Amino acid sequence: MAGRDPSAAALRDICEWIVEGDDLILSGFGASSGYWTEIRIPLISATIRVDGRSMTAPLGAVLRDLTLSHAWTADGALFLEFGTLSPSTVRRRDGSPGNRTGEVSACLYDGWRVEENGTPLPPSALVGRRVIFGAAAGEPPELDLAFEGGARIVSYARDGGAPDWALADRRGATPIWYAVDEGRVRAGDGRS
Repeated sequence: MAGRDPSAAALRDICEWIVEGDDLILSGFGASSGYWTEIRIPLISATIRVDGRSMTAPLGAVLRDLTLSHAWTADGALFLEFGTLSPSTVRRRDGSPGNRTGEVSACLYDGWRVEENGTPLPPSALVGRRVIFGAAAGEPPELDLAFEGGARIVSYARDGGAPDWALADRRGATPIWYAVDEGRVRAGDGRS
């Protein structure tokens, strides 16, 4: 029987997931019921223009199956690097190299939490874990990343404001940037 709770938190264990059309379908045992449950989550898509061509990019597919390689915080923001790390192209004030960048980067600028089965975790505890799914859900869209073992990273809007997060996918010839702007997920080449 399909569950009615739209949140992946309603599942104790995510056993299967598939992408069907524009939806991610998660299957597993319900957190409260213990019965097999299926949850359908819409994958946010954005039509973007990169180098003069239009393309549709499902946000949920950007991070799926990537491993968190590096995590750090600065000025209250959480920075996450996924996939193979590359040396930094910037230098710190003291001349040392900056943090390495991943194939995909995420920044949660303001409100965020890292948890596993309701217990808070430091972001570094997720390094080495694979992303099961990523979604931008709700109004305004909050970033929700689920990892192996039941851990999650979730953004939230503090003080009733809008969420503030961004993703950069550097796997193609031209990086694609995703961010929340005026309550919607927008995508582009990062130049505007």
